[in-house]
Amino acid sequence: MPLAGFGRRLWARIIDYFLLSVLVFLLGFGILFLVFLAYPGLEETSDTFDATFGFLFLFGWGLASFLYDWFFLAATGRTPGKIMTRLRVISATGTPLSQGQSALRSAVFGFPHSLLCLGHLFLCVSCLVIAGDSQAQALHDKMARTVVIHTP
Repeated sequence: MPLAGFGRRLWARIIDYFLLSVLVFLLGFGILFLVFLAYPGLEETSDTFDATFGFLFLFGWGLASFLYDWFFLAATGRTPGKIMTRLRVISATGTPLSQGQSALRSAVFGFPHSLLCLGHLFLCVSCLVIAGDSQAQALHDKMARTVVIHTP
């Protein structure tokens, strides 16, 4: 099976980030819509609400990233970005992903997004490991014992 290269994987991740951003935006907009619908006389939100909403947006990104990846990888072994770039995540032994593998891979990749600066630095290093690895595995692939393949 041909292993996926860094460029194709990066392109898939960019697509997934775009889609996840749209989903998070719609969810946030939906929450605000429900708040203003529940309180029709409310003209503006309180500082506490704004701070809580901002906190959830900043630190909830890791949870959203985890859930997005885990849902799609557990179901099909592919996120929408991977489908568009014809990639699939499989076990290093060549079998489909188990629930545990998809959850671990998604957690190691997704949750560092919640750590400002340090989490993103970790993710950059984790993904750059692909360039020097014979199996083209990032750290989250190594931990979950998975590989990303290019499908025809």
